[in-house]
Amino acid sequence: MSLNHIDKSVEKKINELKEKILDGYLVSETEARWLFNLPARTSIVPLVSAAAVIRDSFRGRHIQLCSIVNAKSGGCSEDCKFCAQSSFNKTNIPRYGFLSKDEICNAIERTRKMGVRNLGFVAAWPGLKSGELLDEVCDRLKEASEIGAINIHASFGNIPDTEVAARLREVGVVVYNHNLETSPSYFPNICSTHTQKDRISTIEHLKEVGIKICSGGIIGMGETSDDRGELALTLRKVGVDILPINIFNPIAGTALSDVTPMEPIEAIKTIACFRLTLPRVEIILAGGRPSQLRDVQSLAIFAGISGLMVGDYLTTQNQPIEKDLKMLDDLGFRYF
Repeated sequence: MSLNHIDKSVEKKINELKEKILDGYLVSETEARWLFNLPARTSIVPLVSAAAVIRDSFRGRHIQLCSIVNAKSGGCSEDCKFCAQSSFNKTNIPRYGFLSKDEICNAIERTRKMGVRNLGFVAAWPGLKSGELLDEVCDRLKEASEIGAINIHASFGNIPDTEVAARLREVGVVVYNHNLETSPSYFPNICSTHTQKDRISTIEHLKEVGIKICSGGIIGMGETSDDRGELALTLRKVGVDILPINIFNPIAGTALSDVTPMEPIEAIKTIACFRLTLPRVEIILAGGRPSQLRDVQSLAIFAGISGLMVGDYLTTQNQPIEKDLKMLDDLGFRYF
């Protein structure tokens, strides 16, 4: 990864934006587009530097840890082209129904042993509506909440109304993950069985009952830099509390398996641009981290990250948490 000389005029403009952001300014649509389209090799140093200062100012020098468990695997009727759990994609992942009480307890115990306080239960299905499935899910989550010692997060697809959202809130869900995945312009290229407006409607129902919103996307699925900027601005408009950034990791058997992965330096540049565009939001480095960033994961942390997903992902492996914690120790970050 060779870097070209820093463009001094670009560096000056980034630093001017940084100072304005520190004073409470939000970058405009034009400025966001400019940031996301900067060539990585001539802008990465000032961008990462600015993002680090902004993160330190608004979020501090600590990293919030979270983990997820695949609470129901495979057979999803949505056609998301990136997803190994979609029934439209030909993958060999395990298929099973919603976890039993004992499996829920075991997942919580594993999370507690890692020293992680935030655990997300993720299910591969289109969504939840009133009925027997919702009752079963709520029973399991209530049992999980009563165990204590962790914060219950959930990701169960589209939510049709505030009644269902309220049920989840009542059984202890404090954060709901529902990614917008990509820009409004590019979304039809990755999913046709529901719209991004459906996802935003779900977020509105959840916000109405007081559940915090975790929503971000996947970078590197063939979208343009403009799409990434558009996603950032859309997330800002929606008003997310937590923004997970996933780096696309092609999986054999999916419709996007032939997409060329983005270069690590472009991913890091993009992370920094998200921080400049959403300066106060918790930004989590999530899926695809070890496979796509490899030996430059530390640089991504400096680029404005304030949260880290640890433990394995839904259908792929992460690096051991001990390695993650050693990395954070070496970088001088506190974590919780």
